[in-house]
Amino acid sequence: RNPAWRIGLVALTLAAAKLLAIAAYLQPSALPALALLAFPAMMGGIYLGPTFDHVYSRVPDAERPQASAIILLLLNLIGIGLGPLLVGAISTALQSGTTDDRALMFALTALQGLGLLGAVAFFGATRCRDLRQADRQDRNAGA
Repeated sequence: RNPAWRIGLVALTLAAAKLLAIAAYLQPSALPALALLAFPAMMGGIYLGPTFDHVYSRVPDAERPQASAIILLLLNLIGIGLGPLLVGAISTALQSGTTDDRALMFALTALQGLGLLGAVAFFGATRCRDLRQADRQDRNAGA
């Protein structure tokens, strides 16, 4: 019922998923790593519903398809386009001049660390005045 809590739940879930993914990448063997990656794999898209809900509540009905297209374009450009490129660049930079074969592990871990910024952004959104106003309106409508 509370719009801020919908966004807050996403922030908490993303933070937990990113921290578990970091722990998984740092595991020395495959079985514990796979066990730790189960939750992040299941929660990978949890942000989509609340994000679209938040955007749809702020744009007119006629503009929702265009808003959806912009969100999905940005998500794909950053996630599918920039993500693998950054992992490769970080891994190559860490590997040059060293014989350490853990460069990919550190690159993946670094990107999960960057992903924590998403959780911070969602948490910051819970402090948004518009969400608190929408919550008050929802409570007043139900009373």
